[in-house]
Amino acid sequence: MCGRYSLAVDTQQLRLHFDVDIATADWLPTYSVAPSTPVPIVRERTNERGLTTAVWGFRPKWATADGPRPINARLETVATNGLFKDAFVSQRCLIPMTGYIEWVPAVDSSGQSFKQPVAIATPNQRILAAAGLWAAYRDTSDDPWQVTCTVITRQAVDASGDVHDRMPVVVPPSLWDWWLDPKRPGQPIDCKELSHGSDTVAKQLMAWPISRRINHVRTIDPTDQSLLDLVR
Repeated sequence: MCGRYSLAVDTQQLRLHFDVDIATADWLPTYSVAPSTPVPIVRERTNERGLTTAVWGFRPKWATADGPRPINARLETVATNGLFKDAFVSQRCLIPMTGYIEWVPAVDSSGQSFKQPVAIATPNQRILAAAGLWAAYRDTSDDPWQVTCTVITRQAVDASGDVHDRMPVVVPPSLWDWWLDPKRPGQPIDCKELSHGSDTVAKQLMAWPISRRINHVRTIDPTDQSLLDLVR
């Protein structure tokens, strides 16, 4: 599962990194991105690569207002799951992140159990491109369309596997055009290609414990860089 991530770069850096044609998203470095947050995604439409904003929590246009808003989709079933399969065909995206956060069981000096947050990223915290899906909805015909997204996850390997059993599917640059192409219908066999591509990036990841301050989503400043500092 990927339930929190960081994106410690700004809009201009994202534009350059993904070579986008148009950017409507406005982003500042953020070290704690939580579900339901509007986040930048990269997608292709009408032969343009765009950096746009989507709410993290997937809602297709046919879903009810009180239905689930999954933040993750499992790679093993995403191409056939009824909630995601239509988006997998032609509404694929990249979700930029510079790392992600998981929690592991721990015990303090007094014997009290707690969840220790752990940051996972490359050593230089470079920009990663997680495979994602997007969908748009509106509650009435008079409302504007709202774009939403979900992160595709897979069985964890290497550093991430020491922390949690799931990790985002990270797409290497060599597969960006292939993954984003809306004219290419997504097929279940694509999941194998994604898995192989993600293996390469996963080997570069490292993990380190961070402050438990990050657990308090409602009170922390998500732009506080010290949230990802190593703690002993």
